[in-house]
Amino acid sequence: MSGKNTIIVTHFPNINEIYPQEAEGLADGEALILRPDGRAGVTVVARVKIDEWPHLGAADAERLAP
Repeated sequence: MSGKNTIIVTHFPNINEIYPQEAEGLADGEALILRPDGRAGVTVVARVKIDEWPHLGAADAERLAP
């Protein structure tokens, strides 16, 4: 679906089974941000570590504050 984002939440064994190279070294609480290539492959565009989540939310809250 062009122009749409899809969020999939899963556990490590599942993402590791499907994308083992991309998930290598993935820590607890870390997320992979993937971009599909349209040919059944993906590119990792970001990795968000567990200690980065609060900062991401804070940046959005500041940006959206009236």
